[in-house]
Amino acid sequence: MKRMTVHALAAVSTLGLALAATPANALVTVHDSDKATMKMGFLLQPQLHLMQHGTTEDGFGIDPYIRRARLMMYGRVGDNVNFFVETDNPNFGKNGDWSGHTFIQDAFVEFNLGAPLKIDAGMLLLPFAHMGMQGATSLLTMDYHGGMIKYSTSKVWRDAGVMVRGSLADNKVDYRVALTNGVENQLGTYPADDGTGTGTMVETPYNDALNPADLPRVNARLTFNVFESEDGAGAAGMYYDGIYLKENDNGKLISSKKVLSFGAAVDYQGNAVYDADGDTTQWMGVAADAFWDLPMGDKKHSLNGQADFVMYNMGEGHDLNGMGVFGDLGYRIHRVQPLVSVEWFDWTEHDAADVVSVMGGINWWYMGHTANVKFQAGASRVGDGDFSVAAGLQSQLNF
Repeated sequence: MKRMTVHALAAVSTLGLALAATPANALVTVHDSDKATMKMGFLLQPQLHLMQHGTTEDGFGIDPYIRRARLMMYGRVGDNVNFFVETDNPNFGKNGDWSGHTFIQDAFVEFNLGAPLKIDAGMLLLPFAHMGMQGATSLLTMDYHGGMIKYSTSKVWRDAGVMVRGSLADNKVDYRVALTNGVENQLGTYPADDGTGTGTMVETPYNDALNPADLPRVNARLTFNVFESEDGAGAAGMYYDGIYLKENDNGKLISSKKVLSFGAAVDYQGNAVYDADGDTTQWMGVAADAFWDLPMGDKKHSLNGQADFVMYNMGEGHDLNGMGVFGDLGYRIHRVQPLVSVEWFDWTEHDAADVVSVMGGINWWYMGHTANVKFQAGASRVGDGDFSVAAGLQSQLNF
């Protein structure tokens, strides 16, 4: 335990030194003219996790790694064309695994025809639950409720295609509709005995291909806004924030928006998965959520959080059928914010995989989204097993 504590303190000190060297919240301008502008940014999120049932003798393990390291390029061409490209190398060094690689995560061009209509094409973040559309730089918690949000196929919740989105009725209603590749006329495989009597399992093709007609996948979302809309042009409007922050002229951290929204979404593609009998069936996910970012008084305080519901249905008896709820609740007091976070998921066919999780934590919004520190600790249980304890610490540089 003593050796583990020394390592933990060293990692915390490293995170603190990284924050001390944080630059101001600004992108680097690479090119700027009357016709085109391009800026570059960088995101770094080191994380440190302490987990029960680790590999050490005292039953705990410590795992420092790079959760995210991204290069980002933003820009516009003329008055109505925006673009965004970013790379990622997620979970670099997690559990001692350095085999990860850098890849293009987002890449889209947008034709902005005004608030009612924007057309985005390329590698797109799919519209579904509110949590899934938030940028990783502005999450209220250390990370996403990733185990709750599922897709039949995607690259880190992205897919290639086209999306129309915008705000209607004086910004009271936002919509997003995406048509993307999804599963594309491919033949899946399953492990089966090779017939030699040795018990050896080999990957065997199914009889029918998934989505043989190559029909598109459809994602659609509708949001009702009580106050301000979260939609907008470019990358800032494509990705929601988990908390909206800015510094005022006096250097005080205040809320930049007042948001209370209610949304519903669907993710659908026909013949996109195999059922328990090996036949093709549709993938369908539905989501509903409420999100709030409510400034208090002079906006130096705010009530923040969300509640999301998800359900997945691939026909009777399918392994992936299930439903869950998850949410966060925090109260920001200037730059400090205590919070709680919960998860519950019920797998229809696999009770042993059901999830219950309760976490508490505190955020230090040192420089808002540019530089901050988050700490979380709590317990979770899978199936009927015992609760296991975990804690995490993350620093963020984003400029």
